[in-house]
Amino acid sequence: ELGILIENSGLVIFGNPKTFKTVITNQLAVCLATGESWLGFKVKHVRVLYIQAEVPRAEFHKRVMKMCQGRTIPKDRLLFSTTYTTKLDSPNGRKEILTAVGKYKPDVTILDPLQRFITTSDENAMLRLLYVADELKSAYNQTVIIVHHARKPQDTYDAGGAELRGPHIEGWADSIIRVVGNITTDTRKLIFELRNAEQLLPSINVELDRNKLWIN
Repeated sequence: ELGILIENSGLVIFGNPKTFKTVITNQLAVCLATGESWLGFKVKHVRVLYIQAEVPRAEFHKRVMKMCQGRTIPKDRLLFSTTYTTKLDSPNGRKEILTAVGKYKPDVTILDPLQRFITTSDENAMLRLLYVADELKSAYNQTVIIVHHARKPQDTYDAGGAELRGPHIEGWADSIIRVVGNITTDTRKLIFELRNAEQLLPSINVELDRNKLWIN
């Protein structure tokens, strides 16, 4: 809704560590798969492939199960995968993700977090990863969501000024959601930068319900 995530586009969810980026993205994936509104925004019911490379597999599964409790997820609408070796700036990594997307045929593919899918943090590795992301969009009509950490993490607060790692990822994204806030609290602010929106979308304040692992 409102140009946040449109078909065949790229979205970057960006912020410092411990700003609930993965929880926010997990929740978005669940809402896309069920058709439930996400943080008050209407969403289209689609098929989602979520590939994560940071949280231990068992812990990630526990989080997802807690988040899905009480919700009915239609069969094969939400697929989670954990990998620690897939590097999209390498030929093998490119082949792996193209094969997975070709097999499962999702509408939305999520990569969390970006830096775990490249072999080095240099500019060329980033460009190769973004080329694969564009290949997913063009060859498979994918909408691609990338979770991305800020360049210079701060211990407690990000006022929103931290830059994306280089100009390429920012130029690639059709939409950017910057997540900022004091990590000693459960509240965060989401700032929207939307290339295809017809009007400016004001930032919103959200809070994590730890009992349900759900952002309100």
